[in-house]
Amino acid sequence: MALARPFKTFQNLSNSVDGLAGVRMLTGKSSLVVAELALALMLAVSLVYGYRVGVEERALLATTGDSYRRYMSRTKRFVPFLF
Repeated sequence: MALARPFKTFQNLSNSVDGLAGVRMLTGKSSLVVAELALALMLAVSLVYGYRVGVEERALLATTGDSYRRYMSRTKRFVPFLF
């Protein structure tokens, strides 16, 4: 019996292709989990940082008063020229 070229290498080519697809799916899923964890960590750090900035601003207002209030009115909090 003469075999086509791909089937000389693999007994069942569809099983080999399905196996590769399974590996790709698992790799993709693990990448998604890592991305979700990174997003959750970034959100948590942003919340903590925002809270800490509020605490520091209240302390500066309490100690320096109007001079810091004027500074706050002319400067942005996090991103220059935006926010």
